[in-house]
Amino acid sequence: MFLLFIDGFYSQPIEPATKTTQGRSLLTHDGYEYRFEKVSTADENLIFWRCNLKWCPGRLHENTATSTMTVKTKHKHPRSFTDIEVRASKEVKKELPKIPLPPQDLPPKIIYSMATQGLTGEALHTFHGADASMQTVHRMRYIPETPLVDEEDKNKIQITNFYTLDYSQNKFLLYDSRETDPTLSIFFIFASDNGVSRLRTHLEWAGDGTFYITPTNFMQTYILSAIVDGSALPCVYVVMSNKDAVTYERIFRVINQHVRASPERLMIDFEEAVIIASNNVWPHIRTSLCLFHLDQSIQKRVKDAHLSNFYQSNEMFRIDIRRTSALLALPKNLVQRDFDVLLKHAHNSANPPIIRNFGRTYIRTTTGQEPRFRIASWNMHVVFLYYLIIFSYFVIFNIFM
Repeated sequence: MFLLFIDGFYSQPIEPATKTTQGRSLLTHDGYEYRFEKVSTADENLIFWRCNLKWCPGRLHENTATSTMTVKTKHKHPRSFTDIEVRASKEVKKELPKIPLPPQDLPPKIIYSMATQGLTGEALHTFHGADASMQTVHRMRYIPETPLVDEEDKNKIQITNFYTLDYSQNKFLLYDSRETDPTLSIFFIFASDNGVSRLRTHLEWAGDGTFYITPTNFMQTYILSAIVDGSALPCVYVVMSNKDAVTYERIFRVINQHVRASPERLMIDFEEAVIIASNNVWPHIRTSLCLFHLDQSIQKRVKDAHLSNFYQSNEMFRIDIRRTSALLALPKNLVQRDFDVLLKHAHNSANPPIIRNFGRTYIRTTTGQEPRFRIASWNMHVVFLYYLIIFSYFVIFNIFM
């Protein structure tokens, strides 16, 4: 039966993928990939699709009544049959481990071979290798306990066996909030003994939330990492139902009880609830806001002003926005002065509103009061100086040694 299953599965060509990486509807037509945009309000049989590349204006209309497709706007890039082929094989690689049949027991390398069977040389070259594919296979495997943790009603969730252990079969479920606070917002904390020990040893931490790996019945997964030799090593994972300050404070207090040490510095994103909660639990902590999230915040302002396309096409506009991000590399005492210079000499009329808005949030308010996020919390001058010195020593060593 197993051989028949494999022969039956692979005797037919692999169909193009129907979902994007984010799970959105995907349509393949004439060498291009389109993602779903909307259904026509005038005709329910007419579906609008847009090119899967954000910057491309390519548009296609699909008429489900007549089964016809019409390209309305041409693409700004060539067809890519290789990308379509690779995406389809990756989808197969993800689906095979889910099947409660013999394939779910196959070694990852065998599943990799099955998924890449028949790929052209070019497609095989761009496909993830067997080692990278192994992680995907382990993540997507069919697990009998999965329905118990996917319950929509969070009070009915049962975390047992497989989901309570890490990859080395050590305890991983650290805390279930239902056991101590059954009436409050539910969250689960996962951490190994090594992860907790790492936080206790390295007192510079970084925290960030992600939605990509979060179960559909929860809002986000919050990851707390230890900064070790300049790198962030994930130590604690928290699956959360909401993102308010009270929930964050409860989470931090539980972590504090297990780690039994207070962090000296916490690098976080620009989420006020996290800032409030961390200061309540660790009053003497130094909170710093990271470069990535500052730049992300500026780009969001560009997007909210509907200037994303203009940002891509206008070089001077792009330079001004990047100069705004670069303010974090200046000494703290020069930030306000150079911000005023940047605002005065902005190259485009679209820039000043965005730069002024940035100033009200991160530099000073219009009345001269402290901004929402103080300069000291996001300024990275000392960090840049530190790495510049290290780089200089490295260059000198390689030249003269």
